[in-house]
Amino acid sequence: MLNAKTFGLFFDRWKDRLSYQFDKIIRKDIYVQILGLTIVVSFVTLLGGAIIGWGDNIRNLPSNVWWSFLRIVDTGHLGEDKDLSHEIVAFFITLGGLFIFGALVTIMNNAFAQRLEKLKKGRIKVVEYEHTVILGWGSMVFAAIEEIIISFEEENIERKKRKIVILSEKNRDDMYDAVFRYCFSGVGASKKNIDMLGSVICRTGSIESYADLEMVNLSAADRVIILSDETNPNRSLEDARSIKALFNTIQNYQTNVRSKNRKEGTKPPVICLSINNEITANVLEEFQKYHLSYQSKFHLDQENHSLHLSISVSCFPDILGRMIAQIAMHRSLKDVYEDLLSYGGSEIYVHEVSEFQNSVQKELTFNDLYFRVKTGIPIGIISNNEITLNPKDGKESHPLSNDDKVIMINEKDNDNSEKIVLSGEGEIDIAGLIKKTGVLGQGPQKVLVVGEGGKVNSIVEHIGDFLPHGSCISCTSGNVSFVRNNRQIELTRLENMDNLAAQCKLIEDCGIDIDMLVIADDESNSEIHDAQVLVKIAAAKNAGRSRNKEILIVAEFLDPRNAELAKIVDVNIFVVSTKLASFYLVQVSNVPARKEIFDDLLGSGGDDLCIRPLDYYLEKGSIPQTISFEQIMRLTRECGDLAIGYVENKSGNDKVILNPMNYDRTKPLSVEYVHSVVVVGLWWGDKMGK
Repeated sequence: MLNAKTFGLFFDRWKDRLSYQFDKIIRKDIYVQILGLTIVVSFVTLLGGAIIGWGDNIRNLPSNVWWSFLRIVDTGHLGEDKDLSHEIVAFFITLGGLFIFGALVTIMNNAFAQRLEKLKKGRIKVVEYEHTVILGWGSMVFAAIEEIIISFEEENIERKKRKIVILSEKNRDDMYDAVFRYCFSGVGASKKNIDMLGSVICRTGSIESYADLEMVNLSAADRVIILSDETNPNRSLEDARSIKALFNTIQNYQTNVRSKNRKEGTKPPVICLSINNEITANVLEEFQKYHLSYQSKFHLDQENHSLHLSISVSCFPDILGRMIAQIAMHRSLKDVYEDLLSYGGSEIYVHEVSEFQNSVQKELTFNDLYFRVKTGIPIGIISNNEITLNPKDGKESHPLSNDDKVIMINEKDNDNSEKIVLSGEGEIDIAGLIKKTGVLGQGPQKVLVVGEGGKVNSIVEHIGDFLPHGSCISCTSGNVSFVRNNRQIELTRLENMDNLAAQCKLIEDCGIDIDMLVIADDESNSEIHDAQVLVKIAAAKNAGRSRNKEILIVAEFLDPRNAELAKIVDVNIFVVSTKLASFYLVQVSNVPARKEIFDDLLGSGGDDLCIRPLDYYLEKGSIPQTISFEQIMRLTRECGDLAIGYVENKSGNDKVILNPMNYDRTKPLSVEYVHSVVVVGLWWGDKMGK
């Protein structure tokens, strides 16, 4: 028998069940909520129409349903009814309509608020094509953004493709604020850069998460740059995170190619990865060369092998260490590297031999191209996938085949094509100029390298190749495990020098005994790093002043803004390593072949970028008052080097001129101002007095 208690339990059970089902619907997606609301509207409409038409002919049902629907959607129809029964039914239907549309407004409002919250958190998927993706965050990201924006203009990229998407664990608003503060505000911000502010898109997520990587539409990107967060003191962990991001990127691309979830005609992205540990970078590079590239070519598209991914792995502590080692030997090499690595001037390009042979009827040799191309300077060839810089020993006069490629330093024209102009027969008059292969009479040097980490180890390892015989290097890094000893370079490791006070004391004590001080470190915080560098510079200046001795100081800065302080302390050579690293990444992401070329230029034991004095090639008695760059090219070539530019000093400051073109090659240059030549050749250390 149904009593009050039983009825109450029955009512509570059904009330809880209905409430639970209602909560489930509310928690679901907006589409489910609107579907549920549509069902309620349909039910109320049919119910109202059925009540009004009770006892009427069934043919009147459609008009009764329409009458009911009008009362739900428009309260203005409430006063049109004359019959009391119609008015009562219309009142309740209209009241239900108010609740229904109130619920609809609430659903739409909540959905809009959730969407805004998701956008604020940086969790909305990016639907762009042929865009640039940066995975990770660090001090390199700002210089990379600025250089990418310049490359958009230089490469004449369509405006709709000028998008830079950043994925990082940082808050979206914080990323936008930092990007605006570093890249789009201040005196150095150009109008073009400010116009590009809307092209930077920030998303919050983990670069290790496959689901988060889906947000940035990786498979449709033109290039993907994976950065290690140098602010994390655990560099091995950062390398592991970057490598996982690389594998996730490859998996994302493979999945989208197989499912054909890519825009027709979209080329595979170029992936550039920065690694902190040299051993890890070498292992990964070998692995991707023989496994990842093969997997991409074979499994993704067996009919079209052009769809394979291009993957470049770079160890920046090692690369930057090599650059700093070379720059320490001549300050103008910093300008050379900045010119080659940055857009807006001359860059390195790879050309097919057919691009030149269309202009002539006969077979071409490397020397033909070197003397006849007036809008660029060939520096090497690629034959059978092997790079040869500064071809010699017969290679320079050997005819080039159609399968060979030419490495050139040249600029891009306004129509986005590399300018190539051949003229003349390459005959250059050097009558009256007595050439020689010079010997630099520089004695042994004493070098002190202050700092810790892989970058310092790389500097110590490579600077020995550029120092005179019998030089000595002292280093505060206890982890230096190898130094090239083919030049009889003595290496001394200094213990217990891992704090700022001890290093400053060392600099002051050694001030009279050293010729060069190199300051670099793997400190993760750019502000702390740069502040410590300034203190060490001050200590060196004090030591030199008290002993009346000039010490050559080579200092590394991380933040470009702090580098301006180097001018205040009057440091001889300063390098903004994050800027150079960012330039390098952007260059390689545009033309992957540049990586191996720069590796050769920065390597040891082969042909490098050098700056030699002009009298290195000329006997003192035969040095004329003026000389053209074409004559310099002929002189250096006959001495086994390749001239690519020169250094002039007209106003007290050295200025590097790379790739002089057309008339600039034939005009006379005053030897009073042009004192050095930029060449590709064996480092002059191999000809120093022993």
